[in-house]
Amino acid sequence: MVITVSQVPYSAQGVTIMLLDSEARKQTIVADVPSSTNVATHQ
Repeated sequence: MVITVSQVPYSAQGVTIMLLDSEARKQTIVADVPSSTNVATHQ
């Protein structure tokens, strides 16, 4: 979103850095959220 609404042109390297940073933040958030799993089996 930031890239498409920005008036500043981004280089391919700049876009790559922004995407990698975003992915790293997402992974940190996911790792911090406790998860639970429900498993159903059919016998």
